[in-house]
Amino acid sequence: MLNDITRNQLAGVWFAAVAIAIASVVATGVHVGTSTTALLLALCAVPPGKILALWRGASTQTIGEILYAEHTGREGRDELGAPKPEIARQKKEADDARAAKEKARIANKAGFRP
Repeated sequence: MLNDITRNQLAGVWFAAVAIAIASVVATGVHVGTSTTALLLALCAVPPGKILALWRGASTQTIGEILYAEHTGREGRDELGAPKPEIARQKKEADDARAAKEKARIANKAGFRP
């Protein structure tokens, strides 16, 4: 679950948690002074800012990928940072699975009578 979360989703969850904390402070009737307001705003703004700034993006290319790209004139990674041979393999597997399903559908269609 945590591997699939984006940094914008995580920042949104953080803002929601801080909003709940502020609502609970107001609901309990606590006197909210200037220092408390400043603390709550800092609590709300600083961690998501750090998350957005420091979250790791696409990994950098390795020396081998740079040399391969220079030698062949092709890029070694796609726009998301995944190696292109891996993308091609996954696409081929998906196409093969789709073709197998279509072949099975055609074979089973003749024997199916509702």
